[in-house]
Amino acid sequence: MGQRYYQTSKVMPAGIVAGISVLMTGFFLYKIATGGNHFPAKTE
Repeated sequence: MGQRYYQTSKVMPAGIVAGISVLMTGFFLYKIATGGNHFPAKTE
């Protein structure tokens, strides 16, 4: 969708999908780089 956005310059829907994809990829790379999700130990 990023390529389609650059060709047409239309925000809907190609720009939105490309933007969300970039944000999700950045978030996942950040989580992997910082060690992933940390679940607190259950205290019973």
